[in-house]
Amino acid sequence: MLLLIAILPETALTAYAQSSTEYIRNPASVSYGVIWNLIQEYEDIDVPNDVGSRFDGYEFSVGISVDEHGHIGCGIQPILRRRQTEAGLQVSDRLLRRLATAVCPSIETWKFRPFLVDGRPRAFFGPVAVHIERLKFVLADIDPLWKHGPPPVKRK
Repeated sequence: MLLLIAILPETALTAYAQSSTEYIRNPASVSYGVIWNLIQEYEDIDVPNDVGSRFDGYEFSVGISVDEHGHIGCGIQPILRRRQTEAGLQVSDRLLRRLATAVCPSIETWKFRPFLVDGRPRAFFGPVAVHIERLKFVLADIDPLWKHGPPPVKRK
């Protein structure tokens, strides 16, 4: 079993498709707005064929952890919802697993800027949100008031 987050009890997490073998000690819990500002480079991801377009317009979020060296773990507590402000939909674990399995390999190749605390990199965890649009997972944008520094760059 792979442990991603040391401060939460093991039973509090539903983890799918995580890849980090590193035990992350005391990561900082951050919001999607903070994570969005730390994303340096990302790519949109294809939606699995068996999911099709039935969730077009929905948002999927999955928890990630990033250590102070930039190693990424993905797949914690996936949630599918219609809008960011709504609670997660009641869907099968199989579907959540399928979506996380499609999204995580790509997220694990993204590049993040360091999360600095007192000038030193620190491990962090929190959600990454993507919208499902035209058979693609597209990085969800944030309110302009919360944008700081250079925006994420989409890979070609």
